[in-house]
Amino acid sequence: MLDSKSDIWADWLLHRRHGDDPAIEARIGRAVKQYADHVLDDAVLVPGMTLLDVGAGDGLLAFGAIERVGPTIRVILTDISAPMLQHAAHCAERRDVTSQCRFIECSAEKLDGISDATIDVVVTRSSLAYVSGKSAALKEFHRVLNPSGRI
Repeated sequence: MLDSKSDIWADWLLHRRHGDDPAIEARIGRAVKQYADHVLDDAVLVPGMTLLDVGAGDGLLAFGAIERVGPTIRVILTDISAPMLQHAAHCAERRDVTSQCRFIECSAEKLDGISDATIDVVVTRSSLAYVSGKSAALKEFHRVLNPSGRI
């Protein structure tokens, strides 16, 4: 049963995906990290950039970018799940990277709070599979990208 501080996405990502089994959680974590590493390799991260992690979930891509680039990268984490964003914010606190992060509750189809042409790279891991308006989401990705930005 979900508590009042959870939702279906947070419950699945934080508990049901691995059945609250630490061994399964570790095995899934290793597999998911391989995909995240591939996304971040292709993102061609550089110091001073701003990265947008759409459907950030637990922040795997955003925090991976910070680990790779260091204190000069800025990351914006978006998610439709307020509990997941709260979880990601707590993870940022534990990692001592809160000053590099901004958290925005919004859908991929409407990236409210992100100005036009302000993002260097948009990344997403698996959230587009759950977005019904994929065309709208891609239009939003392009709207927020600066002229030399990439997805």
